Amino acid sequence: MLLLHGVCSTGETMGVLVEAFRARGCIVRAPTLARPLRTDVGALDGGLARLGLRSLLAEARRHAEAVTEGLGRKPLVVGHSNGALLALAIAALGEAEAVGLVAPAPPASVPGAPLWLRKMIFTRVFGTGWGTRAIRFRPRWPFVSDAPGPELSKTLCPDSGPAMLEVISPVHGGPFDPAPPLPCPAVVVAGSRDRLIPAPLTRSLARRFGAAHHTIDGAGHWLIGDEAHAHAICSALLHSCTPKGMTR
Repeated sequence: MLLLHGVCSTGETMGVLVEAFRARGCIVRAPTLARPLRTDVGALDGGLARLGLRSLLAEARRHAEAVTEGLGRKPLVVGHSNGALLALAIAALGEAEAVGLVAPAPPASVPGAPLWLRKMIFTRVFGTGWGTRAIRFRPRWPFVSDAPGPELSKTLCPDSGPAMLEVISPVHGGPFDPAPPLPCPAVVVAGSRDRLIPAPLTRSLARRFGAAHHTIDGAGHWLIGDEAHAHAICSALLHSCTPKGMTR
C-alpha cells in the first residue's frame, strides 16, 4: 500500500492513517515526496518554488514501482488532498490495483469554483503571491477552522506554490485529468465539514470515475489525523476495494 500526502504535508502527516492500515495487516509505505527540497533551506534558496507536479508524480510512480517489485503486486494507492491527484494519475496509468482519494483535489474536468475564486481562497491560506514562491499552510479567516490540530501541525513543512497553482488550474486531458473509466476500483472519501474541498465536489469526482463515495460525518479536510476518522477511512477503502487491492 502506498500513501501520498497533500500540500505542505509529509509522510509523517499520514502517520495516524498509516497505523490504522497497519492495524488491519497492511504493509504501508508513506514517503515524503521531494524531501530534500521541503525544508527551510529549500524555501529560501528558491529550489522549492521550482518544484512542479510532474516531478512529484515521477517520484510517486517510483515508489509505486518499488512496492510492486517488493510485493509482487501493484499497490492500493491512497492520496490525501493534492496527493489524491497524484494517486489518480498513477491509477489511470495502470500502476495501482485500486485507488483511494481522500479529501481529493479535483481534476480539471470536475467543475468547481471559478479559478479566480480558488486563487482568492488560497490567498487566505498561503498569503499573497503564493503561486510564485514557497508556501506554508497558515489559514486565516474564514478558514481558521480548517487548520490541522497541534500534533498534525508539527508534521507540516514548506511546499511549492507553483505546484499548488498547477493543482487548482490543471490542464484538461493531461496526466492529472485522465479520462474515465479508470482501470481499477476507486473510492472517494470526504469529510462533511471540509470547506476547502466540500463534499458536493467530491461526489462529482466520484460520479465522473464511477467510484464509491463515502462521507465521514463531522470530519474536516485533515480527517487523516484523527484516529476515529482514520479507521473510518480504512473501513471505507478496504471494504470497497477487491481483495487483490488490499496489499498486505
